Order: sequence, then C-alpha cells, then structure tokens
Amino acid sequence: MLAGDILANSAARLPDKPAIVAGETVLTYAELDRTANRIAHGLAAHGIGRAGRVAILSTNQADYPAIYFGTARSGAVIAHLSVRLTPGELAHVLDRGDVSLLFVQSDFVDVVMGIRDRLPKLSTIVVFGGPPRSGALSLEGFLADRPVTPPEIDISPDDPFSITYTGGTTGFPKAVVVTHRARCNSSIIAGAEFGMLESDVMCCTTPLFHVAGLYVWFQTGILLGCTMVLLEKWDVADFHDGVERLGVSAAFMVPTQ
Repeated sequence: MLAGDILANSAARLPDKPAIVAGETVLTYAELDRTANRIAHGLAAHGIGRAGRVAILSTNQADYPAIYFGTARSGAVIAHLSVRLTPGELAHVLDRGDVSLLFVQSDFVDVVMGIRDRLPKLSTIVVFGGPPRSGALSLEGFLADRPVTPPEIDISPDDPFSITYTGGTTGFPKAVVVTHRARCNSSIIAGAEFGMLESDVMCCTTPLFHVAGLYVWFQTGILLGCTMVLLEKWDVADFHDGVERLGVSAAFMVPTQ
C-alpha cells in the first residue's frame, strides 16, 4: 500500500462521510480525495514528480490534508515545516532540503518572502488560507483546470515520501526521511494499538507538522475512515466545543494539554 492509498481506500468506502472538519469547513472523503488528485496533477504540471522536493508551512488548516495526500500521489517528497522555526532555521531547512515548491499558509508568507533571496532553488510558492502575495500563486490558481482523476505515476512502497524534522535543540533541525511503506505500517499499527473505530470522531490537537500529530494520529484516522477535527491551535474552549457539538470521541494530547 502507498500513502496515497490510505485516503483513496477510505474515500471508496465512505465517499459522503465527513473526513475533515476545520472551523466552518467540512470536507467529505470524496471531496478530499478529488482535491488530492488535483494537487498531484498540479505538481506534475510544475515539473515535480518522483523524488521532487516539496514543503508545507502551516498550522492545522483544512487544505493541509489534500496537500499531504496529493503530494503522496505525485511521487514527490514532502517536508513538514514547523511554524515555530526562526527565519534562519527556515532558510536552512528549505535550502538543505532542495525544496523547489512550497505550500504556505497565508499567515506565514511574509516570513518566506523575507528569506526568498536566500533560496535559489525555491522556484514556486503556493499560498492557501488567504490572498497570495506578489511572486506567489494562490492554491486556487494552482488547482485550476487540474483533473480530479488519479494520476498515473509509478510509485514503489519503498520510495521516499515524507520528511519531518528533529527538534534542533543542539543545532539546526535535521531531516528524517521515511518511505510510503513505513508510514502505512505506522498507521496500521497505531490503529490496532489505540483500538480506534470507524465511528470515532478524532480531534487533532497537536500540529500536523509533528510526527505524532501527522503520522500516528491524523493518518491513522483517515486509514480507518474516521471524521478528523482539526484544531488550528490548542484552545480548551474549542476542544470542549468539539466534544459537545461534534461528538469528538478520541484525542491525542501531550501532558500539558
């Protein structure tokens, strides 16, 4: 199984079920699946295919899942960047990662533009969650006229797929590369160990740019066909509202939460 199949299998089984709830935005599995395909085609149109380098800089936003799974279907490798990185750290990881296309939440565009002259390999910036800046594309423009059908790309389970970063407590964060097979296995194991069910409504209370929030929790919920509630940031009242109004039945939290 490939990482992109995690979504495709659940979408085939539960097309009309809500997959993502992020604020007022609700996306069904079918909608998420189609947008992921369009992302993959958009990357191909920009010359990014197998082993190409893509990155995303964002909090837990409604567009994050489609970008994640769309990149998986393109054969490219996606780096998940912490929004807590300093400009210097961000420039370092983007340059060392040979990133040629960056998806960025609109809140962080100014930071990226401030270091762009240090990133000669970064050719394309795609902005979501707000208006683009000069020199960047909107996500809507990036997706315009892209087909919703799955791309025909030969990908192996042992191809590199995703990059997360170490904490950087003793220096710059270091990139950790994982394969499609590794990510699929981690979600299968997590689903079994946590005892989650398709009927669960799972709340993502930790960042998707973190390994636990993305691979262990979010991806596992999509594999099982759960509804995933994304919190942009930790807020007790928002979490309480999700439990009462949306029926959240499972959450992954760190001790401070």
